[in-house]
Amino acid sequence: MSKMPKRKASGDSGKEIKKRQLLSEVAKGKLPFLTPADATFESLMKEKYSNFAHEPQSCIPESLQEDLTWALNVLYYHGYFYRDWVKVKGQTVQTPISRTLVGEPGTTYKYLGLRLFTIPWSFGDVQPENEIEIACGVIGKLNEHFKVASRKLLLEKENERLERAVTRTKSDEGTPSCLDKEESRGCESGDGRILSIDDGTDFNVALINYMDPTDLDVRLKPEPYYGMGSLAVSWHMDGNLVRGSTVAVYSQTYSDESDDSVDKTDWKVGLKVSWDIETPGVAIPLASGESYFMLGNLNDTHQHCVITGSQSRFSSTHRVADSRKGTLRYIKGRCQEALSNLLEETSGDCCLRSLDISHLRLTETIHNEVEFEWLRQFWMQGTRHATERRSWLPAIEALEEEWVKMEHMTKLAIDETNRDTKESIAIARILRPFLKERQKLRKQCLEKFSPRLLDTIHPDHLPVHRPKWEDGDPLRPLPFDLSDVINKIGVVCKSNRPHESSDSDASIDSKD
Repeated sequence: MSKMPKRKASGDSGKEIKKRQLLSEVAKGKLPFLTPADATFESLMKEKYSNFAHEPQSCIPESLQEDLTWALNVLYYHGYFYRDWVKVKGQTVQTPISRTLVGEPGTTYKYLGLRLFTIPWSFGDVQPENEIEIACGVIGKLNEHFKVASRKLLLEKENERLERAVTRTKSDEGTPSCLDKEESRGCESGDGRILSIDDGTDFNVALINYMDPTDLDVRLKPEPYYGMGSLAVSWHMDGNLVRGSTVAVYSQTYSDESDDSVDKTDWKVGLKVSWDIETPGVAIPLASGESYFMLGNLNDTHQHCVITGSQSRFSSTHRVADSRKGTLRYIKGRCQEALSNLLEETSGDCCLRSLDISHLRLTETIHNEVEFEWLRQFWMQGTRHATERRSWLPAIEALEEEWVKMEHMTKLAIDETNRDTKESIAIARILRPFLKERQKLRKQCLEKFSPRLLDTIHPDHLPVHRPKWEDGDPLRPLPFDLSDVINKIGVVCKSNRPHESSDSDASIDSKD
């Protein structure tokens, strides 16, 4: 049966139209943008970029500024910054910026298909043991500072908007007035809740970037729409965040203080209204030690970029990552859901408590999630990545043990398809799409890096394919290459054994 083509979401279609219009305008010439030197800059910021805030170095205590200089350099000189390998338009490419992730213990952040695992900034009742832990603790102190500063800024913005609303109400001779969409205090967080100021600034990760624009390995592209300069980070909205949450950024640059020819503020953050061809963009210079804030829903309605300066630069970007599916606590809970259908006998034998298709489907979904969203994501980033995140190792090893149990559960379900029963075909039809997906994703992992790319990667950062085993390994219930298993399951699916059709069978047919 042929599949019906999927219809694009109306939102995606609208974005494509706006993108084409934007590119059409660019073809006629660069779009206008303003800087603080322009007379109309302030009025434009108030009208179109009111949720952007820029604070000078003096807003962060001098002692914390000094600690941050030390902490960022400690992380740099110990080699904690490196360029990630990500998939962009089907190609494996290396990011121009080096990064590391610091944050709440057991939290992850995902971008461009890559899951980053935090180096913790807090340690409970245990004292930090080394320079790295102390440095991450300093980032945690900056995070607490940003929570307070962001909440203060949002409350100030809220008071200004309420005053404007009151003024509008009076001018409308008592006609009820409400805040417009862009000025509303809260917005939906993605799960239907209205996000409070506290929740929208409860930063749980800091993605710290480092870039040296003089590095010959880094190839910079020009900013395409406005001609602002060379891009360190192209136009984007920060993803995987709680919708409506604030992003706070600390910027620190390094240059020879005796060299007067160097512009100390030539790094810039660019802003534009998403896919808007009418509103001018803005480019805001960033001096070392300054901070900026994308308050409330600004990240949801606007795009930003970073324009490269002449000095090396650190930026610590504090975010409220959407952690509903990105914490160790979450994935442990998922494993317990799957393993609740496994009965382990004292003799060492095991069996499935239920062959209900809903249980089988849940187990196989979680099986794939653990393998491809956690285990392979962790190990594919290399041995150095694992060593730096040694606090994660016991949890990752425990996840792998539970994943092995899920392999046994899959084997038990496959064995059921070999029985001459009416349920066997229904079970086979449940399993086959999950096995095909697992096979496809394993192949993609093995082929992510070409031999040419592998030759360019330092041994410490070479991908580790784990879990990986040779077919025929007696300790593994299933082979790594699932081709034969999938073929045998396919035969069962097409067999003429008597079975009762069900809505669930029909749903599997449509997937297959």
